[in-house]
Amino acid sequence: MPHSPPVRRRSGERGITLVELLIYSGLSVLVLALVGGMLVNSLTAQRRVSERSQASSVGQIIAQSVHAGVRAATELKLTSASTGQLLVLTSLGTSTEIVTVCEGWYYTPVNGGAMYATRAAPTSARIVAPSAADLAAGSGGWALLGTGIQPDQASPVFALPTSTTLHLTFAVNSGTDSAPVRIATTSTSRGNEAEANTCFAP
Repeated sequence: MPHSPPVRRRSGERGITLVELLIYSGLSVLVLALVGGMLVNSLTAQRRVSERSQASSVGQIIAQSVHAGVRAATELKLTSASTGQLLVLTSLGTSTEIVTVCEGWYYTPVNGGAMYATRAAPTSARIVAPSAADLAAGSGGWALLGTGIQPDQASPVFALPTSTTLHLTFAVNSGTDSAPVRIATTSTSRGNEAEANTCFAP
């Protein structure tokens, strides 16, 4: 019985050798590693920008809140202790209608630092520093403005060099990989329009 001639494969139909497979696999791993590294770097940069933007927003909210209150204030009082700083002022308000109000800001270095604010009518109880329990429970009328607040270098958060001038200096934590956002501003009250004051604790 005659033998049939062997079937010859065309050069384009030959299989992949083990060496070629190893080379292709190595190149694929290298490309995936490069793409993965670029993706990780992109996500890290995006996270840093987001954290810094959030820290900047917190700093601006605090600065604008304090500045608006001080500009409308007729009298300010600052009390400092190891547990925090309490700024209380009598204000004529920021609306078109002149209404006397009591406003307060409390900075505490506990748990990474935080800033709180409160607002009340003069007929209410005088503003005093809140306890840690009040802050933890969110009671006492104190609203949280921001966390991660720390004094900037050797400067206190609140400084009252004169009876009408307030220095506000602090830094907001923007993550472990970024420098903190620094805020420094000076506000001056109108003063000389003192009302019968019931805002300050004796």
